[in-house]
Formats: sequence, structure tokens, C-alpha cells
Amino acid sequence: MPLPERLFVPVRQHIGEPAIPKIKAGDIVYKGDVLAGHENGKTPPVHCPTSGRVVDISNYPHPLFGISLAVVIEADGKDEWRPGLVSSRSYLNLSP
Repeated sequence: MPLPERLFVPVRQHIGEPAIPKIKAGDIVYKGDVLAGHENGKTPPVHCPTSGRVVDISNYPHPLFGISLAVVIEADGKDEWRPGLVSSRSYLNLSP
């Protein structure tokens, strides 16, 4: 199944404090990059689902919260992790 051309990633993903965007429109992002987070240590970070370019950070419909801030990613179709990251993520290679 091909990747969608655009992905809408809400920065509010739970009932706690919403995350704060750490990127801006025009930024190039990779799969796994932190899109949003919070310094309070209680709000988990929101990660990028694929590689591409941030085209918008605005309010969009949310299935639970009505209207909520979201990061819009224009996928580049490569689905790449940030260069330099360890590429083997198999749980079989982890030590107990």
C-alpha cells in the first residue's frame, strides 16, 4: 500500500497537556523525528510517521477533541529514517 501524499498528525493525542510543535512549516523531517513535545516531562513526544516536508501547522478536525493543532507532512515517498540512526531495530538483537 503506498503512503498517503499528506499526513495530518495531531499534536494533542491524549487528555493531558497538548504537546508544543518543535518544527516549523518548510522543515524537512524524517520518520521518527520529534514533531512536538513538552518540557514538563509528562507529555509524551509526537513523532513523525514518514519522511517529507512540513507544509502546515494549523487547527484541523480531531476525532476526539473537535478542532486541534496538527502538523501536516507532505510525504516524499521515501519513508526514510534520519541519516545516521541505527537501522537495525529488531527486538531479536536486544540483550535481556
